[in-house]
Amino acid sequence: MSLNVNEQALNERIDPYLTPDRLSDICSKALNRPVTVRNVEVLSGGCLNRVVGLEFDKEMRALVLKASPSAYDRGLLHEFKVLEYFHRHTNMPVAEPVYFDDHADQLPGTFYLMEKLEGIIMQQARLFPSEVSAVISQIAEFVAELHGHSAEGFGGVELSPAERSGSWPDFWLKRFDSTMDRLRNAGVADASYFERIERIRTCFPELLNIGDRSTLTHYDIWSGNVILSLDHGHIKVSGFLDVQGYWADYARELSFMEMFGLANKAFFDIYKGHHKLDDQFQLRKHMYNLKMNLIHMEMYPGEYHYHQGALACIQFLEESIP
Repeated sequence: MSLNVNEQALNERIDPYLTPDRLSDICSKALNRPVTVRNVEVLSGGCLNRVVGLEFDKEMRALVLKASPSAYDRGLLHEFKVLEYFHRHTNMPVAEPVYFDDHADQLPGTFYLMEKLEGIIMQQARLFPSEVSAVISQIAEFVAELHGHSAEGFGGVELSPAERSGSWPDFWLKRFDSTMDRLRNAGVADASYFERIERIRTCFPELLNIGDRSTLTHYDIWSGNVILSLDHGHIKVSGFLDVQGYWADYARELSFMEMFGLANKAFFDIYKGHHKLDDQFQLRKHMYNLKMNLIHMEMYPGEYHYHQGALACIQFLEESIP
């Protein structure tokens, strides 16, 4: 089963254009000089977009094209601007952005070009336990450094301070409620399920009130978005993919990483050497993981694992909210 929920649209609207000749024309216009694409390789693209690696002549670095089947895709524009921000202002290794286009005249939909980060995706790597530990330690250091950046307000890093939300509950709860609405329409759970969530939802605004200071977050760190390479025989974290880039609650970042297996005890031991976890961390973590499980229930209704995860979060919150 493909994890890409846009697979049919990508097959119809994007894939026919991913030929070396067409991509050579696209890259020549983007780089403002004639170039020839010698090889095209479909890469892991997450759940929504098509991602392809482009190789040129030996003297030119490889690039990656990321395409959405939707014209004027604001999500891809956000990603491009986030890469610009992270590349300039943080130590987290991310791809250098090269070119963005949403006019749908060169390629149906929206796309951007970025440098290709060399290495292998962590999810696809076969690692010894000692290598996994080394990778987790490096990730923890990168995340700890990233979380040292703070600002006023919440929202995408491309937004000015005046454009950001001044309230984390206002920012996050809109997204939670939207997820709930979509899930009701999807018919993947009965009414009693939503009634339990609605009862604990009444306490969320107060529990989410973390003040007006936000933390710089990647917002989507899991093994599918971490690039590894060899450095003198040692495994090295050489890049992070699909950077969402939000000024947010640090607990949202860590809860996601824990849910998908990257924030283990060793991770937290290192992270807590740089930053303290606040007293309400566990409560907010389960709120965020509830939403993430609900999102995946909608995306993959046949994966019962996410139903179980959501129920576990509901039960924890029912038992723990004062």
